[in-house]
Amino acid sequence: MSDERKKRLARLMDVRAKNLETKVADLASARTTETTMEKRLEAAQAERVSAVAERDERAARGLSAGDWGQAENWLAKLAERELAVATERKRAAMAVIEARTRVAAAKVEQDKIQMLMRRAADEARQIEVRATMRLDDEFASRLAGRKSHAD
Repeated sequence: MSDERKKRLARLMDVRAKNLETKVADLASARTTETTMEKRLEAAQAERVSAVAERDERAARGLSAGDWGQAENWLAKLAERELAVATERKRAAMAVIEARTRVAAAKVEQDKIQMLMRRAADEARQIEVRATMRLDDEFASRLAGRKSHAD
């Protein structure tokens, strides 16, 4: 393999490695976002459960209709907030899946270049082995020719 081709493959390998690093960093960021959204969802769920328990406790002690309505409105807002956070968490989970796919694709591209580099190295070794064998054969035939002349 020519030196120029080796250099091009090495440069391409560097580009693929940097691309893979970028994709892995994107995946890490997506996972962080997903974890944050999971925590926010847990907090929103806990807040809603707590508000329901508080409303029920207040209702047991006696709660006016106006206060009940206000508590119900508050619970509805908490449920809406929880739903919004759940939607964000689902988006974050999808972003993680997409990022994993991009990492896998970048890894495949990098593996292709590595395979080309291995093939090129194997090809160079085979050429070298053939050249060595040819030289050995030539040497052996010359040696055999000398022996036959000497006889």
